[in-house]
Amino acid sequence: QLNTVLFSPEHMSIIKEGPSERRRFVDIAISQVKPAYFYDLQEYSRVLSQRNHLLKELKRENGGKKMKLKDTLEIWNEKLAETGSRIMYERHQYIKRLNLIAKENHKKLTGGREEIEIMYVPSFYQAGLPSVENIKVNFLKSVERDEEKELSAGVTLYGPQRDDIKIKVNNKNVRIYGSQGQQRTSVLTLKLSEI
Repeated sequence: QLNTVLFSPEHMSIIKEGPSERRRFVDIAISQVKPAYFYDLQEYSRVLSQRNHLLKELKRENGGKKMKLKDTLEIWNEKLAETGSRIMYERHQYIKRLNLIAKENHKKLTGGREEIEIMYVPSFYQAGLPSVENIKVNFLKSVERDEEKELSAGVTLYGPQRDDIKIKVNNKNVRIYGSQGQQRTSVLTLKLSEI
């Protein structure tokens, strides 16, 4: 097997498009080196789908059936936080390492004129050092605190499916303020760093 990292015009979507493209880039990269991460992504997707279905049911129902359904929400919260915290921890670790490598690569590509910074932006505040346990505690606090918001929205508002990766060049968000050339160089830096 020959592992390759490709750089093509379609990869500009990592910078130009929404958070899902940046999450996809990170998820594919981590999954290639950690198969357990890919399993967690699949498991999380399944749990998220079932929890969202439950939230939609709770939004529709009234009375006794609603109370019975609501009792099961705590179980889904626990499962969501358990799997989601592992995903978020791996993303934290990967982006921290990617950022260090990208800084060096970007300096070389730009002759030292630009500095890149890649940051993980989780969907909820994470107190303490990023560990699976800390993330899980903060995850559960967020879904429990905003349970009514989620019930009225009928969807899960927190978790890895809502995270983003911010890419800055010279302290400015390259997606919004970067020139076409800076955006292209940033993607190239990401792909070189992925290697």
